[in-house]
Amino acid sequence: MRDNFDGILTTAQFLDMAMYDLGYGSSKEELTEDDIKKIMNYICRWASRVRSKDESNSEVNLFGILFALTICLLEFPDYYEKYELSQTN
Repeated sequence: MRDNFDGILTTAQFLDMAMYDLGYGSSKEELTEDDIKKIMNYICRWASRVRSKDESNSEVNLFGILFALTICLLEFPDYYEKYELSQTN
């Protein structure tokens, strides 16, 4: 994948990288709901560290949450809808 890297990742590519980091060898269609939850948690924490000045910071921030929700919406819309992850206030 890095051979053709142009600086922009699709949500599918980002999901593939997260799945690789976590050791998931299956396709996204074979993931259980628990697997999806673990992957989204990983993405949320990773994105939160990107926006933090302290690399050792393990707190989740709004950027991380929104990033994970966006990936979830685009890659797992049924999961997103089932757990009502969209809230209008």
